[in-house]
Amino acid sequence: MGTKNKASRYLYTCYPFTEIGDTSGKLVIPPRKVKLLSHDGDKYATVKVEGVECSLKWGYLSLTAEDAEKLKKNFVTLKWLQDNNIPEVD
Repeated sequence: MGTKNKASRYLYTCYPFTEIGDTSGKLVIPPRKVKLLSHDGDKYATVKVEGVECSLKWGYLSLTAEDAEKLKKNFVTLKWLQDNNIPEVD
């Protein structure tokens, strides 16, 4: 995976991460706050969740926990984040 777009933002997802003990395919994962580490400029992102680096499709990430819950599969693009001046996190 490339790292075209480096980022340091917090987003939310309901995606199950087997790396931290979730059951794959489980649909009732509560929204989690994750730190966006990178985006490949296409459809994959690397995030840190509960201290573990994981990869997932960009479309599973949302700006708010409410969006993650309601819109689990909607795409939020990095361009939208940048256009709307979403601040980077130190």
